[in-house]
Amino acid sequence: MMDYDIEYGDTFMKRFKGLMLRRNIPDNYIFVLYPCKQVHGMFMLRDISLIVLNKEKVVIDKVEILKPWSISKHYNYGYYMLELIDRKIYEAISIGDKVEI
Repeated sequence: MMDYDIEYGDTFMKRFKGLMLRRNIPDNYIFVLYPCKQVHGMFMLRDISLIVLNKEKVVIDKVEILKPWSISKHYNYGYYMLELIDRKIYEAISIGDKVEI
């Protein structure tokens, strides 16, 4: 079982900065943005995966690759967005799963 390095983007400034211009992000890193209905890849230096959760922390969508300078779609029922580096974490979570964060 991998230990995760979780950071919470629970303020405007943390969400605004997000993963922009960050280098050397470890594979076990998860950035949790909330409240959040959409994310962008502006000034990001690498691809990420995205898991979208509603307020009940149930997975409502997944985005395998969000490239730098791209924008995710808007999720009306989205509340938490998990930005991931490691594809193993992405693959282990399915739509409909309840995620404890």
